[in-house]
Amino acid sequence: MKHVSTAGWKVKQRNVEVALAAQSAKSVAQSADFIFGKAMENLSGDHPSPLTTKGGVQYFPAPDGGAAIPVRVLTGTLRRSMKMRLESPVHWVVWSDNQVAEYNYWVHDGTKHMEPRPFLDGPVYQYGAMLMKRMGAEIKTSIRGVGR
Repeated sequence: MKHVSTAGWKVKQRNVEVALAAQSAKSVAQSADFIFGKAMENLSGDHPSPLTTKGGVQYFPAPDGGAAIPVRVLTGTLRRSMKMRLESPVHWVVWSDNQVAEYNYWVHDGTKHMEPRPFLDGPVYQYGAMLMKRMGAEIKTSIRGVGR
């Protein structure tokens, strides 16, 4: 019976594992940063000029056509509420902190008087498939580079 050495296979397997971990962390971080950036773009609407009622009360008009993205910026508090945190090398969290802007939920999900303006879910749904495809391609490329 002939002895077959697996040393080369084990080294190759370890190199693939290292490449996979490194590229996965990089791709996930880039995707989280992309989603964060798109959410910030969605919170960068123009500052409207206030209108005044006959009674002298100032209010800000609704955007043309009702709810709109990007959300109009009045104070910038909602923009400052956007956070991004690394949970593990391949797990980032992007959220709007309700300790900074306690009204973020109502802007994002709407109320019975206001249409939702999904400044964070919108980019996830719009770009999620594209980002997953890009991450998969980047990971495959990095593994192929090591596997040869």
